[in-house]
Amino acid sequence: MSGLLSRWRQRREAVAQEAEEQAKSVEADVEAVVEPTASAGAPDEAVAAEPAEAGDDAQSLPDPNEIEEGGSFAQFLKPDVDPAKRKEALRALWKQPHYNVRDGLCDYDLDYRAQPKLSAKVAAELADKVFRHAVKEVEETLDTAVAATDKKSPVEGEIAGEDGQNVASAQDKADKPQNEA
Repeated sequence: MSGLLSRWRQRREAVAQEAEEQAKSVEADVEAVVEPTASAGAPDEAVAAEPAEAGDDAQSLPDPNEIEEGGSFAQFLKPDVDPAKRKEALRALWKQPHYNVRDGLCDYDLDYRAQPKLSAKVAAELADKVFRHAVKEVEETLDTAVAATDKKSPVEGEIAGEDGQNVASAQDKADKPQNEA
């Protein structure tokens, strides 16, 4: 068990040593970048000038509503600009006429109340196309009903009634008394 713990301890030490080496190399890189800046001018002046410029940019921004059509709004999209100013600029941008154009793809642009009347021919074609399946089913049902009544053809001399019964046999039953039937 001690072999396992010693390996973990060695690994932990190696990771800590790698982290220290990486921190030293980062510090060396930072020092190399700071030295040329210090030799060029006083570092206090450069650091003090940067926040003043950021504040000047925010104050020097023009009124977004006064920017002409096609003007640049890029200065409002920089990361250091106040979000309220950015939002105001974007609203002004989208209000400009070349962005505020209807494309005609909206379904609600059309007036569907003023539809032209269909001719009888067009209405018949439309009904045929819409109800073709329903008409086929009705025709099939009628064909099977006609085929079924053809199989029950009346005997010679008898006439079939509307309900499919033979009229002659119905009259015979009507002539006979009920207790004989």
